[in-house]
Amino acid sequence: MGLFAKLFMPNLKKMQAKRDVRGLIKVLRSKAFERSALRENAASALGELGDESALEVLTWALEDKNSYVRVNAVKALGKIGGKRAVESLIQALRHEDLYFRHGAIDGLGDIGDERAVQPLIQVLQDKDMDSYSREKASWALGKIGDERAVDPLIQALRYEKDSGVRMRAAESLGKMRARRAVEPLSYALKDKSWQVRCYAAQSLGELRDKRAIEPLIQALKDEGGLAKEATADALGTITLGAGRSRDLYWALEQIMQSEATIEKQQDASWLKGEKSNKPIQEPISQEKQIGISTELQRLMRLLRDEKETVRIGAAESLLAMGGKGVPLLIDALKDKNEEVSSAAAWAIKLRLMNREGAEEEELRRALSPAVQYLTKIVEGATIRTGAESYDEYVARAINTLRAIGDPAAIPALLSLLARVEAKIKAQGVVREYVDTGRIRGYVSSEDETLHIRLAVDDIRKRQMKK
Repeated sequence: MGLFAKLFMPNLKKMQAKRDVRGLIKVLRSKAFERSALRENAASALGELGDESALEVLTWALEDKNSYVRVNAVKALGKIGGKRAVESLIQALRHEDLYFRHGAIDGLGDIGDERAVQPLIQVLQDKDMDSYSREKASWALGKIGDERAVDPLIQALRYEKDSGVRMRAAESLGKMRARRAVEPLSYALKDKSWQVRCYAAQSLGELRDKRAIEPLIQALKDEGGLAKEATADALGTITLGAGRSRDLYWALEQIMQSEATIEKQQDASWLKGEKSNKPIQEPISQEKQIGISTELQRLMRLLRDEKETVRIGAAESLLAMGGKGVPLLIDALKDKNEEVSSAAAWAIKLRLMNREGAEEEELRRALSPAVQYLTKIVEGATIRTGAESYDEYVARAINTLRAIGDPAAIPALLSLLARVEAKIKAQGVVREYVDTGRIRGYVSSEDETLHIRLAVDDIRKRQMKK
């Protein structure tokens, strides 16, 4: 690097903050910074800004002799999108640089342009291509969601030797809601790879097709923990949505009476609605059971099971039942037993975080009493100093409010934010903790208020989308 470049080193962070696209383009083109990381960072910054006026220079940078510049340029094109970016990324699919090629595939998946479907199918089917590129192509095709990709993905699921490619093919077929994939996905429940079995079960749950019930029941005998849980979740999604059948009850009864492990029997027990082996507390009182159906009573008992996955599964089942189950889930959220209230909070977050649609919005409205309760927790939070500003109970309330996304929670969150900031400023401890690395718990090492800010930002973003 020359003396002039050292004396006049550009501040890329300031340039990005000011949206100085022209300045960043000059840095990327400059020969003075060829031996520094400035040019590759400038390419990344242009991608973050998303300004289409940078497409020309980023396309030019794809041929740069510096591999880091090329990779960051291809990633930036994927973030900006547009016709010219798609054309450049398609051409990059055959590049000899693996990281460069992987970035092009990711970019095409993120952009979602249908022109990329056939080139990505060619990557998927090219046996001379590295397996990770074909795995990424499977993922990108699922994200684009074009019908032309269904048959190639089914073929990959059936015959591909690499388990990573099979795994992503199974995942993508579920994302695409490809109903003709029920049979191959059911067959994949027997795959030698537990990851493939796990994604096959998850996708069958997303398809909600009754034809998958019997293969999923058989797959409950799977010895792999995560694959087994995915199978149980899929069965729960299908049966709760379609209504419980006598055949399902009979099959689950056989598993419960067999020599299967306690964990397998518990999964069958949860799906069947029966009480698990070791409740952590006595069942709910008879007074509370008045007017509640037998099925709901069983789910409420399972909320007190010793196994966390069973508790969360029961809470998710209450959510899935809609009008009848949501009020009971809100009661569980208020339960003095932390394991019960935590399961209810987790179920809400798992179902609502980053999801959209009429069904989800209806559920959010039904959870308005929960918002009122959680808001009171936030309003009454006692602010402490030290490694944790407040206890995990309050942090869980913030997280749950963030998942529900009701704007009614914003005033309470902002009030808590102001109180935490005031306490930090009064004690003068935040820099000490950042420097010594003693911050732990819900906060980041850079900002003790980040947790609350994220909740407020997410709620506001959801409102802006409406």
